[in-house]
Amino acid sequence: HFAYRPRSPSSVRSRRRLKCLFGEPSLERLALAIQRQLQVVGVDLELESASSDEVLARARKGDFDVLLADSRQGPNLVRPYLFWHTGGPVNWGHYSNKAVDAALDAIRHAADDAAYKSGVTAFQKAIIDDPPAVFIAWRERARAVSRRFVVPAEPDTDILSTLHLWRPAGDPSRASRN
Repeated sequence: HFAYRPRSPSSVRSRRRLKCLFGEPSLERLALAIQRQLQVVGVDLELESASSDEVLARARKGDFDVLLADSRQGPNLVRPYLFWHTGGPVNWGHYSNKAVDAALDAIRHAADDAAYKSGVTAFQKAIIDDPPAVFIAWRERARAVSRRFVVPAEPDTDILSTLHLWRPAGDPSRASRN
């Protein structure tokens, strides 16, 4: 179990200064909340908004202290592999941990369900022992879809992930106008 027990730094010299890079304007309120919370524990967070292209270019170069961004991680472990495996193509923070790599490789090469479950258990333990990042919030977005489509409802799932299942509603000739 994790508990929030902030301690104020004992001196001004023990304060850390970090830049927080973000590219989506909708993240600004979250960035401000994080900035306030980190001040309590001795971290001065300078917020830096940039274009999406600049954020992506800087992320790829590892040119950031803190990167605030939405990231989709489910429903399987492909994305965590891309983000947290030492050689992962989206491992922009250059995170490296042999136990995490071994667990992700075990998952990737699992021959059966038991081996897969064992790999997932090892991955979860390794990530808890040495977190690659600070995971701050689980974001939700409001989505609206025209009534011209039948959208299957899947609980706790973003409707965009079901896009391949959408069908035109009613008269099929209406869909041909698109």
